[in-house]
Amino acid sequence: MGKENEILKYLKKIKSIEKDQLEVLEEISNQISSIPGGDAEQIRQLRQQLNQLQGEVAQLQSRTTVLESQNAQLQTQITQLQTQVNQLESQDAQLQSQITQLQTQVNQLQEQLQTGIIPNPAMQSFFENRMGSTVTISTQGGTFTGVVILVGPDAVQIREATGNIVIIPFTQITAVQ
Repeated sequence: MGKENEILKYLKKIKSIEKDQLEVLEEISNQISSIPGGDAEQIRQLRQQLNQLQGEVAQLQSRTTVLESQNAQLQTQITQLQTQVNQLESQDAQLQSQITQLQTQVNQLQEQLQTGIIPNPAMQSFFENRMGSTVTISTQGGTFTGVVILVGPDAVQIREATGNIVIIPFTQITAVQ
């Protein structure tokens, strides 16, 4: 932005100088016209000054054109950079959202490890659908048959035919019939 402001200031200054020089040119031209058959040397000097000023105005106009072109290029670059900034901000927001989701998952996993309760929604749903029904559950420690009486997020509770209540963690189950 600083360079752009500097260029705009410079352009205004050049245009002001151009205006001043055009006024001087007009004044010189008027002076030349008002000399009735006047001094040839004075007319020659005025014409020389007029030519010199016209050359300076042409140079200033050329510089102005170049600066306006540079300003247009800078504006294009600024627009492109702003687009890139917007894209990066959008990507940053998406990444922040993903980080938050991952942090939540990490916190849940840490809690599960600390409590030893590892939820298994599929197993929980399976046993909830069999509430009050007789099931046979196989584990590495043996096979248990009984009526499903309670289902938690990480275990099932059954009542065996003997009346014994057995709590079986989902992580220990190898098969269910």
